[in-house]
Amino acid sequence: MADYTAIVTEQAGHVLKITLNRPEKRNAQNGDLIAELHDAMVRADQDDSVHVVTLFGAGPAFSAGHDLKDGSGSGPFAHYDRESLNGKLQYADDVLFGYWMFIHDLRKPTIAAVHGFVATAGISLAAMCDLIVAADDAKFLDHAVTLFSTPGTELGWYPWELGVRKAKEFLWTQPVWDAATMERLGLVNRVVPRAELESTVMAMAEQIALASPLAVQLTKKSINEAWKLMGKRAAFDYHLVVQQSAMHSDESARKAEQRGGKDTREWLAGVRQNARVTDPHALAANE
Repeated sequence: MADYTAIVTEQAGHVLKITLNRPEKRNAQNGDLIAELHDAMVRADQDDSVHVVTLFGAGPAFSAGHDLKDGSGSGPFAHYDRESLNGKLQYADDVLFGYWMFIHDLRKPTIAAVHGFVATAGISLAAMCDLIVAADDAKFLDHAVTLFSTPGTELGWYPWELGVRKAKEFLWTQPVWDAATMERLGLVNRVVPRAELESTVMAMAEQIALASPLAVQLTKKSINEAWKLMGKRAAFDYHLVVQQSAMHSDESARKAEQRGGKDTREWLAGVRQNARVTDPHALAANE
């Protein structure tokens, strides 16, 4: 296995387990984590001994989304000219969209094991996996409309996983929905006690790994193609353009100016208070 710092990989039989490993940051996605996760996924796609990929998060949360302090464009992606509009758009297309879509299109089946806070880009990452198993302590939130004046993250998974009306409610009213709610809506396949999350996911992965790799991969390809024919990929492409347009709007610029040099926790609290987002769980997700 490669020598990673922001993730941990281990293989048991035909199952590869990848763990996001920034527990002190609630696995917020900085440049190192994104680059290492992509590298691990590329290797898994090319390795015939890997039949199934599982994705976990170390510590108290699966992922709090993009790293608001270090930035997801740090480290390996510092060469992108983030001061120019072209550079920002290229980075969003190549990395924030392209790397996650690689997971969506991976030949091998993928299972996300989520717990604790699953916020903004954390949900987008999990949604790129084929199956999602959630611990009963999982809390899902996406407050991009309030925080950044954008219609969610770079990936437009919302209507495909939640349905049109619930997608609008999720983004506009900015609730914190639990695992049972997300299972009822269809984002989550199963909800299990926190103590049983790893054993459940690994047992599911091992069962899938027993099947013919070709049959499993062709099943994924066929079902994903059906989604594509329904317009999913075109909708994803359109959402990225809309989301990036919003990122460079006057409203988004004002949000960034209001943040200034404020502590992240202080800034989040102020923005959410003004938007009447009062759920006590919302702030802790991005601490």
